[in-house]
Amino acid sequence: MTRYLLSACAIAVVVSPASAQAPRSTSVADWRADVEFLHNELISHHPKLYYGEPRHRFDVAVARLEAGLPNMSREQIIMGIARALATIQDGHTQINPANDQAIGFHRYPIRLYWYSDGLFVRATAPEYRRFAGSRLLDVDGIRVDTIVKRLWPYIHGDNEMTVRDVLPSRLVLAEVLHTVGGATSSAQARFRFQLPDGTMESVILSAVPVSAPMNGWVTARDVATAAPRYLRNASRNYWFEYIDSLNAVYAQINAVSNSDDETLEDFCSRLFSATESRGASSLVLDIRLNNGGNNTLNKPCVLGLIRETRVNQPGKLFVIIGRLTFSAAMNLAVDIERNTNTTFVGEPTGASPNHFGETRKIVLPRSGITVLHSTLYWQSSDPRDARPWIDPAVHAVLSSADYRANRDPAMDSIVALIRRRSVATHAAR
Repeated sequence: MTRYLLSACAIAVVVSPASAQAPRSTSVADWRADVEFLHNELISHHPKLYYGEPRHRFDVAVARLEAGLPNMSREQIIMGIARALATIQDGHTQINPANDQAIGFHRYPIRLYWYSDGLFVRATAPEYRRFAGSRLLDVDGIRVDTIVKRLWPYIHGDNEMTVRDVLPSRLVLAEVLHTVGGATSSAQARFRFQLPDGTMESVILSAVPVSAPMNGWVTARDVATAAPRYLRNASRNYWFEYIDSLNAVYAQINAVSNSDDETLEDFCSRLFSATESRGASSLVLDIRLNNGGNNTLNKPCVLGLIRETRVNQPGKLFVIIGRLTFSAAMNLAVDIERNTNTTFVGEPTGASPNHFGETRKIVLPRSGITVLHSTLYWQSSDPRDARPWIDPAVHAVLSSADYRANRDPAMDSIVALIRRRSVATHAAR
């Protein structure tokens, strides 16, 4: 589930006066103008480029791209822009060929996810339902690990976890695969899978526009079994419930943003009131799907956790994090880490504790392609904190079998810890 709530606050927009009306163009002169425009904008406005090495990497990548323009196809130029932006190593700075209509790329009718055991099909168009839950082995005879290695330099990210989130969505784009030598054509390709029963099967998939509807897609999950708690209300900004068997409250915040019917501050007030009135002995806050929003809304949540002395204790307060914990959600995770006694569970976060953000949008003047980039440095942690992510105390990484069977290793680990503490408490009495 990849979402793009990338800014910690509002997104500023810079559009060249000609860009709104300009048609897409593949002329060398037009592409050169776009590349020079982008280069100048980022030198002027991206704070990470002020610190030397990122500027050098970006300058070299832009120079190579400009030198190669006369001999490059349109898709190669677009991917060259993506590669230049990726050298900055900033999860907020990117182009997004998976949904930018000005780019106009095509996708294959499968959705991939990078599990602990490899790249698997998480969902498919209805006609390819038999491949749901299958492991991708190769494309046009090129091994998937080779494709990943070739594609990696084109993926933006603060760290490896951002790449693991974004790369699967790029690998199913026809033009991207073709550009990196992962397919012989940008119209169709032969995908070979290992099905859940262990058999191997190949299928030729044809690409469709990225804007094509995804109606009726089939999930790899066992729909006859109840979805795990973290997926039951994934489209809601926030919600919570009391788990009687654990005397615990489970709360999920999926976006640092107000809902139409309730502010995040009011939700936090309601959450902590319920925690107190129930006499809950544990609290689980799940932000693994939270890709960010407005970090000025984080304060009520952090202050509420600090005040909840019953649960703000080692072994009683748990926060689930993961590769999608990013931007304003990363600010929230750092504030919780610095001010509470939480135990982090899950996988490493998709952003660094101190990271660049506050997204600004540029529309390139000739092609109309949208570029997002950071404008501020968020030092939420200690100034000496150079960690690439928050590493959970309890690692619980999703496997393809877990997803198919609706298991949640993170919540399972927390349940085991709560029950173990309960047994130890009773034994000590």
